[in-house]
Amino acid sequence: MSPYGCVATAGAQGFIEVVQQANTLANITKDERFRAKGAKPRTRASRKYGAAHEAYYGTGAVSAWLARECAAYAVEKRVEAETAAARAGRRGLDHGQSFRHAGLTPRATTMSTEDVGAVAAARPPGRAAGAGAAVRDPSKAESDARRSRRSQVRRHSEAHRDDWALERAQHPWLLKPSEEANPLAEGAALHDALDNFARSLAGYCVATYVLGIGDRHNDNIMLTRDGRYFHIDFGHFLGNFKKKFGVKRESAPFVLTPHMETVLGGRGAGARYRKFEELCCKAFLVLRRHRDHIMVLLMLMVDCGIPELAKIEDVTWVHGSLMFDEPDDDAAVSGVMALIDASLNNKRTRTMHAIHSLVHTT
Repeated sequence: MSPYGCVATAGAQGFIEVVQQANTLANITKDERFRAKGAKPRTRASRKYGAAHEAYYGTGAVSAWLARECAAYAVEKRVEAETAAARAGRRGLDHGQSFRHAGLTPRATTMSTEDVGAVAAARPPGRAAGAGAAVRDPSKAESDARRSRRSQVRRHSEAHRDDWALERAQHPWLLKPSEEANPLAEGAALHDALDNFARSLAGYCVATYVLGIGDRHNDNIMLTRDGRYFHIDFGHFLGNFKKKFGVKRESAPFVLTPHMETVLGGRGAGARYRKFEELCCKAFLVLRRHRDHIMVLLMLMVDCGIPELAKIEDVTWVHGSLMFDEPDDDAAVSGVMALIDASLNNKRTRTMHAIHSLVHTT
């Protein structure tokens, strides 16, 4: 998600970043399938079949997961904000905290050598320093209170995640008025999550197509609880797709499934789907205007030791994906719209996701 959050795993091995509050597309569709059925199947074969069936035929699992998770996530964030505000209000009376923030130390917090000797002399005989009531470190007490509050928030969210109506009834102050009246209103948690999804989906669709990213099964695609969609594991690129029995696993320009179409509101009448198409076209045109620079940068990487970028000819994929041969931007936009339709109609993507779920579901 951010290059500044990545750490190197080992020499010549790559980088890794831990993204919290996220789940894979495979787990989302599988769990929603079992949730809709009311219980997790007892047999392994039934679980495998259910996960594969949802991956190929399902349409609403991602939207249901996102609606529930972003609501629970909004509650957690609101509780944390209220707690932080209350704590800040209590600390506002502590002049020592204000002095320390200003780079000063209040006089009352320091003791001279004479003062220490006077306190020791005044202590009753036989009573050691620290005897009697335990003196607790204020910083440790605050840290313990913070951990306890986080645990309470987590337990609270998990207890009510499956019943959002009960959450609203018990804690109406946790919701903004716009969320109470219409979860799709401007500024509501679900509205923001859907916008995050549309923007991030458009960006990754264009990026994975232009760079020819391969191995795009549903365990290499993730979604955060606030709607951010992203890909992981970029081990194959520039059109070097995996093959099975001599047949390429992937034939779609990029991953776009009926699950994602449902989140966007549908191809026929969804305003957010049209916004997604517009964002895809804008992102592609930005890259196309800088196509010469992109080609030069990739050519400079030929000697870096990347297996799938070992010769100049490997860069020809990007030459084709950026539509160098198209005469103008209008023709390129028409090409992008055709790619979107082709990706959504592609059955091989769903087949690959279903087979992956069938094999890896336990």
